[in-house]
Amino acid sequence: MKKFAVIVLFGFMGTLALSVGCDDSDAADDKPYDYRPRESDAGLQRGQASVDRAVIVVLESEPPQYRLEIEGTLPTPCHAWRAVVRPPDSTHRIKVEVYSVVDPDVMCIQVIENFRGVVDLPTPPPGRYTVMVNGRNAGSLER
Repeated sequence: MKKFAVIVLFGFMGTLALSVGCDDSDAADDKPYDYRPRESDAGLQRGQASVDRAVIVVLESEPPQYRLEIEGTLPTPCHAWRAVVRPPDSTHRIKVEVYSVVDPDVMCIQVIENFRGVVDLPTPPPGRYTVMVNGRNAGSLER
């Protein structure tokens, strides 16, 4: 009977430890991730963000609205991703720069971290535009 009580106790403690370790407090927050650069980024070190997938999404609205769904990786879980969207240039390109920032004084586990997010694209004048993400063609949109 003591063995059974010990097994149940350790099972309960293990389940409790896992549930606390898996607490995702951001999941309860329904706000979208703010990818725009911040003033507080000035004290952070700029790093790389690899974009593995970028898909242009057209919302059904008038005028049309465009979004870019992106997925990629960050160097560590301590990095946060940022994106800068440039207005269309004279060659009808909309350039999106995705990068990361990190506090250089923070010790962090060295493991690649996945990220995913949505970036708002500008609604350009009528025409065909190419969307470039970190120098790579992510597709085109036509208005």
